[in-house]
Amino acid sequence: MANYDRGKGVMQEREYGSYTLRFFAYLFDQLLLWFIPLSLFFVVVSASDSTVKFGTGTLWVIWELIFFQWIISWGYLILTFILFKASFGKMFAGLTIEKENEGKPTLADALIRFPVGYTVSSLLCGLGYLWIIKDPKKKGFHDHFAGTVVVKSGPSWPLMIFLPILILVVGLIIILIVSSGVESGLWAAVGNDIGNFIQTVGDFLKNNSTGQGKTVI
Repeated sequence: MANYDRGKGVMQEREYGSYTLRFFAYLFDQLLLWFIPLSLFFVVVSASDSTVKFGTGTLWVIWELIFFQWIISWGYLILTFILFKASFGKMFAGLTIEKENEGKPTLADALIRFPVGYTVSSLLCGLGYLWIIKDPKKKGFHDHFAGTVVVKSGPSWPLMIFLPILILVVGLIIILIVSSGVESGLWAAVGNDIGNFIQTVGDFLKNNSTGQGKTVI
């Protein structure tokens, strides 16, 4: 389908975003979304005045952080889609999400494309995302569900500049968290939580197997 360029007064064919470019845009978004919580987590882990103590339940706190970040991610993708028709990663990559019929994106489209479509696309080892490679319009399962296409709307060089910088920054924060976690007892607490969980499951299975072996008279 062609787009009408009002500035030039001509019809222009859509150029669909490639799988590779969309992957790097997705990577940028994920790194951006994890930058703030990882930074805050590092501040907590690196507390050197012993005001922070890691004990039983630390593992579940980490899982809560991951779940909270998961909710933020959906909000970010939906909001940027409605306001800008692209996440920041796609903006830097020169990509825009458009309705295939050239209509205006709605909240319903966002909910179908992201929470529902992304979840389905992730199934079967990401088959819904890999479908972009062979689809003539570079549409994943989530695009088919929402009736959207991802098209080229500008240059992609900004992504090639800012993505390596973001990778280095987030990588450095992760390294600092790992090293600081050893001193603060974070990893020891997580290890204890995992050990306790395994022991609880083992005791549960053992008690059930023992109970099934008894004969009731």
